[in-house]
Amino acid sequence: RPRPVPISVPAVAREVGSSLPPSPLSFPQAVRFAVANAPDLAALRARAAAQAIDPPLEPLGVEGGVDDGGRPMGSVSIDALSLLGIGPRATERALASARHHEALLVHHARAREVAGLLAEEYAVLAALDGLPTPEARMDASAYVRAGLESGAAESAVASTDAERASERHTREAEAEAARLRVRALLGLRPDAAVRLAAVTPATTWPDAPPATSETILATDAAIQRLVAAYEVADAEVRRAVVAQQPGLELMPGIALDPTAFLGSVRLRLPLGLGSTVRAAEAAREAARLEVGAAILSAWSEAAQARVAAG
Repeated sequence: RPRPVPISVPAVAREVGSSLPPSPLSFPQAVRFAVANAPDLAALRARAAAQAIDPPLEPLGVEGGVDDGGRPMGSVSIDALSLLGIGPRATERALASARHHEALLVHHARAREVAGLLAEEYAVLAALDGLPTPEARMDASAYVRAGLESGAAESAVASTDAERASERHTREAEAEAARLRVRALLGLRPDAAVRLAAVTPATTWPDAPPATSETILATDAAIQRLVAAYEVADAEVRRAVVAQQPGLELMPGIALDPTAFLGSVRLRLPLGLGSTVRAAEAAREAARLEVGAAILSAWSEAAQARVAAG
C-alpha cells in the first residue's frame, strides 16, 4: 500500500532552512553544506533515486479448470527467454541504469553551478571589503571665513559628503544582497544567523585546469548531461528492438492423473513495432546532435571568457 506522506505549506516552511552551518563559514564549508542541505539539490538526488529501480520479473501465469473427463487441472506459464536472461528485462534494466546516471549528472551539474555561484558571491564580498574607506569630511567653513575660499567651497564639500554617504549605502546594500544570495544557495532562510568567513588574497581557491579544448570537453557539465541523455536514448532504441523479438512461453500442466501429460508452448509474435524503433532512433539522433551543439557552445563560451579576461 502507498505510504501516506501529507504535505502542507506551513509544515514545509518550518522544515526548510532549519539547520545552520558553522560560523564563520569558509568557502569550502559553504560548498559542502549547500550540496548536503539545499532543497533543490536534495530533490534532484531523490529523483535520481527514483530511477534506480530493478525492473520486475516477467509475470507468472496460473490457470485452473477441468478437462473433458471432468477432472481438475491447472497450468503455469513461464517466459522461457526471460529465464535465460535474453528477454526484455535485460534492456529494461539497462534503460533504468541509464536514466539513473542521467539524473545523477543533472544533480552534479546543479551542484557545480551552485559552487560557482557561491565563489562569485564570496569574491564580491571580498572585493567590497577591500575597497578603500572614503576619507573623512573636510571643514571648509574656516577657509571661507578667512577669505581663502568662496562660499561655493562649502557647497562642494556638502555635495562630496552626499556622494560619500551614497557610496557607503550602495556598498552596504550590495554586501547585504550578496549575503542573502549566499543564504539562498545554502538552503537557509533570509534571516538565518550565519557569519561568512572573510576571503583574503591568501585564501586558496580550488585549482582550475587549463581551459584547453580537451579539458572543456571532459569537464563541461552541460556536455556530460547531454551525453547521459544520449545514453538513455540509445537504451530506448535497444528496448524497442528487443520488444520486436518473439516471446516463448512454456505452460506445463498439472492434473490428478499422473499418467497424463499436459502442457503447451505459446509463441508470442509482436507485430507493427517497426515505427516504434524508427522513432526511438530519431530521438537518439536528436540527442547526438544536441551533444554537438553543446560542444560548440562550450568552445564559444570559453573563447569569450578568454577575450573578456584579456
